[in-house]
Amino acid sequence: MKLPISKLQTFTIVYILLLLSFFNQAISQESYQKILDSLSSLDFFTRWEAIYQIEVDSIYQALPVVEEKLWLEPDAKLKVNYLEAMQKLGSLNTQTAAHRLIDTIRAYSQFMQTVDTLDLQSRVTLILFSKGDYSTAEYIFQLLHRDSSNVSYRILNSLEEIKNNVPLYSDSVKNELKIIVRKSDWNVFRRKAQRLLVKLFGETITDEIIFLCVNDDDPLNRMIALQNLFVLNYSELHSFLKERLYDETFPRRRREIAESLLTHYGTPSDYQYVSNYLFNESDINNAFMLKWILEGFSPSQPDSGTPIPTMIDSLISIKHQVASYGWLGNQDFIDELDANLDSAKIYILQGDSLGCRRFIKIFQQKVDEEYNDSLDGDTREVKMSGWQFLYWNAEYILNRLPDIPSMDRKEE
Repeated sequence: MKLPISKLQTFTIVYILLLLSFFNQAISQESYQKILDSLSSLDFFTRWEAIYQIEVDSIYQALPVVEEKLWLEPDAKLKVNYLEAMQKLGSLNTQTAAHRLIDTIRAYSQFMQTVDTLDLQSRVTLILFSKGDYSTAEYIFQLLHRDSSNVSYRILNSLEEIKNNVPLYSDSVKNELKIIVRKSDWNVFRRKAQRLLVKLFGETITDEIIFLCVNDDDPLNRMIALQNLFVLNYSELHSFLKERLYDETFPRRRREIAESLLTHYGTPSDYQYVSNYLFNESDINNAFMLKWILEGFSPSQPDSGTPIPTMIDSLISIKHQVASYGWLGNQDFIDELDANLDSAKIYILQGDSLGCRRFIKIFQQKVDEEYNDSLDGDTREVKMSGWQFLYWNAEYILNRLPDIPSMDRKEE
């Protein structure tokens, strides 16, 4: 049960809150005045720290002073800091001041050699972008053209905004990104530029991504480029992966390429290709991992909308491929498996799901039995790779068919 608060208690709480508020305001006012005084200091770092604190702490009451001090500040770099503070504090004068400041910065290059006017103009341009003003975007391209090997992250990120808002600059954005992915000294910047190229320009930059797959110095960037080729639906990707498996110099990337062949395609041909490659793998740990991946392989499950007759046709085709690689032994046995699949297809086309299931189950049991009975002395044989393809594809079909009632089940 809650006890009622007396008038005296209420008065005491309000009094304490007012006292604390007054005390905090007094401290705030003292700190605030110190910051304002620092803006007039002759020391550059004192002024820099003051404007930095105003921006980071969002000291809105300082906005009128910041707007005034902007034009009194002698240092061009700090002028831009003042403008950035105005932007952060929501000044209505930011856009006008930015245009005026860009013009003012030009004059600094005439008598102050240490000022990087293009960098400062680009910083101001980014502020104008935040206002939806792209009239000075050319400064971004001038800076990129000059510094393509060491571009800043903020400038790199601005290219997506330019592309989306100023279609006229689309080709310029593409060209600058292509330069960055090849010339930037920083792996992370080349990576970011590559992702922007794919996001903004899609299939039109496929050739560039192929170049990066082969030539980027960073193994991770090469792998990301390979992943981007999947995103771009590169038509020759399957054969390109097989080439890269032998040409890639970094062991982990080779393993990832082999996994991609098995997971994205996963045909008997891919399995055979990776198995053959295993004998050429020079890295012991990589060879062990690839062997483990092959032993644990199972083919991808067809889409749930795939018709069952189509799944049976696919299994028939896979069985022929498995046999061609020598993963099945004894022609009579192979013929038996063919007959089982043919019967299963006849039943499903007649609408008899239970009959279809019975023959798919017989097929699967024969495959499993011969795989496990390698010492029974006959020539009927199913190797592990054959079992992986045949057993699991049969299982995927069985999962789509109704179960046979227990009273009708027979031992095969």
